[in-house]
This record gives sequence, C-alpha cells and structure tokens, in this order.
Amino acid sequence: MPPISRAALRKQIAAGETGPLYVLIGDDDSEKSAVATEFTEMVEEGLRAFSVDRLYGAEMKDADDLFDAAATLPMMAPRRIVIVFDAERLLIPKREGKAADAEQERLEEFVSHPPAHATVVLVCGPLDQRRRLVKLLLKEAQIVDCGTIADSMDAEPPRTT
Repeated sequence: MPPISRAALRKQIAAGETGPLYVLIGDDDSEKSAVATEFTEMVEEGLRAFSVDRLYGAEMKDADDLFDAAATLPMMAPRRIVIVFDAERLLIPKREGKAADAEQERLEEFVSHPPAHATVVLVCGPLDQRRRLVKLLLKEAQIVDCGTIADSMDAEPPRTT
C-alpha cells in the first residue's frame, strides 16, 4: 500500500475512521511518538486504561502479547487501540528455527487478517524489506512515513510574532 500523508492520517483519526493496521516508519522518533499519541487520543481519557494498550517490542517475549491485546474487545469505545513501540524487534526473529518460523507465520496471518474492532499501530525503526513478513506488512498496512527531523522542520516553518 502506498504511504499516506500525516495530514490524511489526521483526518482519519479526527473522523474516527481508522483502519485496522498502521506502520509508522522514518527517522523522526518524536514525530512517530506524536502520531502514536494521536491514536491514543481517539479514546476518551477515562477509558484509555480499558481500550488502549502500549506494548514494547524489546519487552515482548513473543507475539502473544500483541495477539491477546488486539483480540480483546474495546470497552465503551468504538475501537481498541494497540500501539507497539520498537515493533521491528517483534517482526524480526531473534533466532532461526522452527519456533521462529511458526511465530513468523502467526504474525503473517495476523497482518493478513487483523481484528476488525482494533487499530494496531506498529512504530518501527529500520526494517529489512527483504523479509517476507515485512513485504506483507508493507502491502497490507497503511504506511505513515514520519521522515527525518529535517523533513518535519521544513514542513512547519517557525512562527514569528
């Protein structure tokens, strides 16, 4: 899927009409964090504890945490929001072997058929685009390029008063 602009994404979020799967890529970590926060703000503040999950790829032993969070129905909110920071650590197997292959197959199935009631946001660092799972993810998910720090500075000129 071609990348969508941050402006188009903000329109989706404002309308509450987000898709099931997003990948935030690029070098500007502060922009990726800001976009992830916008997804969080789709859910009323008092309900975020029940309908927003923030996971960290470095802390996840396997993808079960992601699957469980995404499978849980939202509580008093239209969608469940699942944000995975450092998602590249989840997408790239730590070791080769049958267990790693099985995990990759489960992730491929998840990417191909994400839960309809959830919005999963994968906040990624550099991805190896030669890997089958990454190719599938780039095909199926909505990609948001958060560019470089210089890009974001060029996009919004400083205000003068």
